[in-house]
Amino acid sequence: MSWTRRFFVVWLVAGLWAVVAGTRPVRAEVWQPVQLTVRDRGEGRVTVTATWQGVREGTLVLRVAFDTHSVDLSGFDVASNTVLRDEAGRELRLLRWQEEQGSSHHRRGLLVFAAPPAPPGRLLLVVRNLAGVPERVLAFEFRQ
Repeated sequence: MSWTRRFFVVWLVAGLWAVVAGTRPVRAEVWQPVQLTVRDRGEGRVTVTATWQGVREGTLVLRVAFDTHSVDLSGFDVASNTVLRDEAGRELRLLRWQEEQGSSHHRRGLLVFAAPPAPPGRLLLVVRNLAGVPERVLAFEFRQ
C-alpha cells in the first residue's frame, strides 16, 4: 500500500471516529455549584464539610465529612439525620449513605440523593441532631 493510500485510510478512519464519538449522548450533568466545598462553623465541637461530587444518571452525590477531637460520632445515624432541600423547601429523597471511613472522631462517606429535574438556584444540606446542635445548614449556590 502506498504512502498516500495509507494516509487516506488513516484520515478516513479518524474522521469517522470523530463523527461517531461526537454523536454519543452525554450521561453526566455538567451543572455544579459556585463553591464545590462548603463547611459549617464547627458548632458543638464537630465540623461538617460537604463536597459536591456531581450529578449522574438521576442521582446527586455529595462527599460528607464529620470531624471532631472530643465528641463520639459512632452513634450518629447519618442517613436519618441528613436531608437535602431545594430553594422551594422540597426535600430530595436520600437513596443511600455509603460510609467510606468510620471512627468515633472522623466519619466520611457519600450521600446519594435523587437529583432534581433541573439545576436549582440553591441546595441546602441539613444535618440534624449532631453533637447537641438541633440543625446545621450548609448551602450550595448555583449560577442561573
